[in-house]
Amino acid sequence: MNTHSPWDCSLNVALLKSKRHAEHQQPFAVMVAALELDLKSFAEDTERVVVGIARGIVGAYLPL
Repeated sequence: MNTHSPWDCSLNVALLKSKRHAEHQQPFAVMVAALELDLKSFAEDTERVVVGIARGIVGAYLPL
């Protein structure tokens, strides 16, 4: 006599899929965080370059 309902099997499959999904999401989250740090660093470097160029242009046209 089978005492398990068909829903027990579906629930187990859903839980296994959820666990596997979480296992794959963690490395992805680490990659996204690293990319965000790279982009932030790139934006800061770009801002420094723009400021440096602007100062160079102003300095060339406005003698001190």
